[in-house]
Amino acid sequence: MEWYQVMKISPSTTTLLAGTLCCLLALWLRLPADDSAPTEPALEAGAHIQDVTPPFDSLLINGGFTERRRGKMNPGDLKARCFVLRRDQTLIAIAVVDSCMIPRDVCDRAKQLTFKATGIPTENILITSTHTHTAPSTMDYCLGTMADPAYTNFLPPKISEGITNAFKKIQPARIGWFQIPAKGLTHNRRWITRPDKMQTDPFGETTVRAMMHPGYQNPNYIGPSGPIDDELSLISIESLDGKPLAVLANYSMHYYGGCGPADYFGMYSDRLAEQLTRDGQAPVCAMTQGTSGDLHWMNYKIPRNIRDASKYTNDLIALTQTALKDLPHHDSPPLAMDQKSLTLKRRLPNQKRLAWADQLLTEMKGRRPKTRPEVYAEQARYLHENPSEEILLQTLRIGDLALTALPNEVYAITGLKLKARSPFETTINLELSNGASGYIPPPEQHALGGYTTWPARTAGLEVQAEPKIVEALLSSLESLSEKPRRQAALHHGDYPKAILAKKPLAYWRCDDLDGSLRDSSPHNLPGKITGTVAYYLDGPDSPAFSGDHSNHALQLAGGNVSATVPDARSLSFFFWNGMEQSVRDNTGDLVLLDDTFHLRIGGKADGKHAGHLILKSGEKITHGGTNLTLRHWHHLSLSVDKSHLQLFLDGQPELKLPRPKILSTNWTLGGPLPIEGRLDEVAWLPTPLTVNDAKQLYTLSKLTPPPKPLPPRPKQDRGSTKNYSETILSSKPAAYWPLKPPTNNFTGKRFPANVPNIGDTYSVSFWFRNSLPNSKRPVTAYLFSRGIDGLKSADGDHLGIGGTHAAAGHLIVYNGSLLVCWPTSHDRSRFSV
Repeated sequence: MEWYQVMKISPSTTTLLAGTLCCLLALWLRLPADDSAPTEPALEAGAHIQDVTPPFDSLLINGGFTERRRGKMNPGDLKARCFVLRRDQTLIAIAVVDSCMIPRDVCDRAKQLTFKATGIPTENILITSTHTHTAPSTMDYCLGTMADPAYTNFLPPKISEGITNAFKKIQPARIGWFQIPAKGLTHNRRWITRPDKMQTDPFGETTVRAMMHPGYQNPNYIGPSGPIDDELSLISIESLDGKPLAVLANYSMHYYGGCGPADYFGMYSDRLAEQLTRDGQAPVCAMTQGTSGDLHWMNYKIPRNIRDASKYTNDLIALTQTALKDLPHHDSPPLAMDQKSLTLKRRLPNQKRLAWADQLLTEMKGRRPKTRPEVYAEQARYLHENPSEEILLQTLRIGDLALTALPNEVYAITGLKLKARSPFETTINLELSNGASGYIPPPEQHALGGYTTWPARTAGLEVQAEPKIVEALLSSLESLSEKPRRQAALHHGDYPKAILAKKPLAYWRCDDLDGSLRDSSPHNLPGKITGTVAYYLDGPDSPAFSGDHSNHALQLAGGNVSATVPDARSLSFFFWNGMEQSVRDNTGDLVLLDDTFHLRIGGKADGKHAGHLILKSGEKITHGGTNLTLRHWHHLSLSVDKSHLQLFLDGQPELKLPRPKILSTNWTLGGPLPIEGRLDEVAWLPTPLTVNDAKQLYTLSKLTPPPKPLPPRPKQDRGSTKNYSETILSSKPAAYWPLKPPTNNFTGKRFPANVPNIGDTYSVSFWFRNSLPNSKRPVTAYLFSRGIDGLKSADGDHLGIGGTHAAAGHLIVYNGSLLVCWPTSHDRSRFSV
């Protein structure tokens, strides 16, 4: 019977059949029969902790320059924390492994095993290392360490087992994410040296203008070479009834050290899981590595603090708990993943470098490297034989959240670029993921040299690797979001608003992440950078500049910045000088206007004017009266009216000269010998500035005037010591040494003596003068000791001056187990004890 015949014969039957067919059609299309909106596919998640501790008695450990071994580990020392997400047909896996770094071939083996066990596509599996420096090596030529063969075979099946178990635990879930500042817990560890203190690289060349771990308050360094990313990122997964299933955290801090095989990453993960346990069920928690290639926990700007990995970890956990409270979760966010491969060249040794390397390798006769030159000789041969590398880059979308995965050790500024330009509302970066392709300094950081630029498998990619990787990841994020990338935002506080109201001819906020300096005025006059600079350093610290956001500045490290600005009648900017006035004849140039004038900071050749502004216009030279404060921000306004060229420093008149006959238009900030310091908020204005204008601008910045430098230490004349000696002798001392030059100079030596008849209670009196900075040694100096010479336990009475280990510049007493310090600092001064 045909359908149209049924309709004609039986209307009631027709209605019944039609309704039945509509319902079947709706089911077939997965659409509700009542025409309501379609149901979004629900999110499912599973998590599992897999023990990846090796059972072997001896293990190669990487993370240092040369090979080292350790004995058998305990079960549970190392873990792979695994997570699986599913929405509709999309499956994604993440494994966070307690390892320093895992090369791509090892990751690929784990992914293939996982695909066979679960069906999760290999391109949807992300394997990332925490970067603990106390785990077994899985990578050849990790500086001077080769892979541990047994552990390299052991690890991939264990990672796959962990992901497979997480897959088996999949259940309906909700997911949320949040980012919170974790201030004071990560700092830049790569500092710019003074140009007269450049160091030698392993190849015997003086190329190092920036180096890791400079020491606390070391006067041989100018300051950090880059910014920090102190954002703690969190992904929370919970069951539908609100019980925690997993927390995936991310923070940019290299590692802590001295706190177990899994470092603080394992400590954070285990403690947080314990605190979040509900009804006997603990979630799977993991701390992942952010972009910390140039970051560490040490703050080298201040005296050394006492190490405490446990407190450090607890501080991060406390922030995590705060962020997790009332965190909104989503039950059906879009889920997607993208993977790209990118082939990059390596920086290859030239014939001279290769001949040097081969000579060293010949002398080694096949043994493992023991020195840095030997390590880099072996690396040179490896790079020569492996001139390029294909890397994998991944991006992952969870709703409005994006994750990027890079196989490199990544500088903080690179992570900040990705976050600022990502089309997603929130972006988290995971370094050392899906491989281990070494450090990728931005191009400007290559010019500063140092360990993270020395060619090796762990730092050997081409100079343009970083911008190419950033571009590939941003392109991938655009594809996932179907939105264009964002431009890095400019945040205008009261100060830039006031400058813009004056209609500047050019205005550089100096908060650029790379490239030239953007012009915030309508005239599009960007700054031209010549030579070596660093971007995005800390600028003047005040909400007047960028409101609630951080303010940033340009660092000059031998380079300068220039522009052609017609018709300018005033220039306003902030500067920060990091070079002591006693180092160079000219401490550094600030402004050069062709042949019109030259403004600089006086150096040691300028006598009493060292550290003062010095202005030369034609043959006329004028000296400022203010001794500029080292490493503090100053505001400078330079104005040309009808009769005078005038300078205002921190809102006050400083210098005044007759107006130059000719005003050039070619400006250079930094000049031929640039200051070793920073520039910020550089603005050219079409009208002269008055003293009231300069005062108003400085007041508007809300900066506290820098402290005045201490006056030179006056010469101390002790005069005759006769009365002092008589007083000492009248006390009938057990011993008295009236030392006089040259015997009173203790440089590199000491005076031992056996003094009889000294009991448990005694006194000692002496004068001392310390000439060594407190940042040079763990203990600046021991002044007096009573005890057995050479005793390893150091039992006895020891009086000294604290250094980088603790209590820098303060008197300390040590008895072999207890350290006590005084509150008064003793840095290069004369005292009586």
